[in-house]
Amino acid sequence: MKKNIVVQAIAVTLSALICASLAGCGSAGANQKIAQPRIGISQSTSRFQFSRVKLYSSMKEMADDSSHIVAGIVTSQKVEEDVAAPGTHVTLSKFRIMDSLKGDKKAGEEITINQDGRDDPMIIKKNEVVLLFLHEMYTGDARDLPWKGQYSVAGVWAGIYSLSKVNEFTTLSTIESTSSNREKNEEEVNFSRFMISDSDQLPETVSLSEVREMK
Repeated sequence: MKKNIVVQAIAVTLSALICASLAGCGSAGANQKIAQPRIGISQSTSRFQFSRVKLYSSMKEMADDSSHIVAGIVTSQKVEEDVAAPGTHVTLSKFRIMDSLKGDKKAGEEITINQDGRDDPMIIKKNEVVLLFLHEMYTGDARDLPWKGQYSVAGVWAGIYSLSKVNEFTTLSTIESTSSNREKNEEEVNFSRFMISDSDQLPETVSLSEVREMK
């Protein structure tokens, strides 16, 4: 009997150790590999110089202009030829939502972010944790448009904020997995401007709770 108990205890201990070492067991989000946040990139480093139709005088204005506001992580991406402009490319990023602040999407859902260009500083990268202000690219009934159901970033780069501190990802993972203490947790997760330019008058850093109040 004692031998069986010892064997069972060893099995439980080994199981716990294996679980702690894997990203897919229990608190997977907190153990997930994430990219080092990119903050304060100069817009002049981009190869693409866009003439934007709309500039934002405040984050409230950008929030009002966005159909969706979500925080989460880029899980994968690919580059495709832009069907609207043959010879050019778009980067399509799969994005797992960890907190939804505006719109009909929920935590745990995955959406596709469509950005013009490839291999450029303004394009979000795999494993980056970001807060995104988005426009749904097409909401009509046409079924032959490849970008139907995809999302573009408000203000090209203006609507991208990077996680301020890597250690805040644990709190963001908690927000994704449970609604308990959501308000307090959202106060503790901050995002900073991804790309800086003089075009928009936006705060350098903002918490999730502050963004939620703006919607």
